[in-house]
Amino acid sequence: MQVCYRVVMQLCGLYNMPVLAVKLLFLMKRGGMQPNAITYGFYNRAVLEAAWPSDITNSSQLLWAKLRNVILGVALFRRAARKGSRRRLSLSMEKDADGHSLGGVSRTSVESGNSSHDSVPPARNSKEVSEMVVKQKSATLG
Repeated sequence: MQVCYRVVMQLCGLYNMPVLAVKLLFLMKRGGMQPNAITYGFYNRAVLEAAWPSDITNSSQLLWAKLRNVILGVALFRRAARKGSRRRLSLSMEKDADGHSLGGVSRTSVESGNSSHDSVPPARNSKEVSEMVVKQKSATLG
């Protein structure tokens, strides 16, 4: 069914009717169809390459709006790519406090082997860290 929408969007671009392409995308979404990447490609081409109606009072505003949409789209794609790469990197390269790669060894097993961590258990959140600081200050003052 999306093929029909794609054809109409392509025709909107060919016949310089980008407003109709925008309306068509909204109608498609309102009808319960989620456009895929190919449909978005035809939509973007129709909207960005077609000549917009000249009754718009300030064409520079339109051009800036087009540029803003392109930049926002690129930023969203980059953010999604970074999140995916960070997730993969954090799963594959966990590091201990000294910056050494653990290589699949859990943090608690490495810390339990260090003699410097025997007297103080490792802190897991900011509340535990603040409690440890208060205990250390009270021990030095009192």
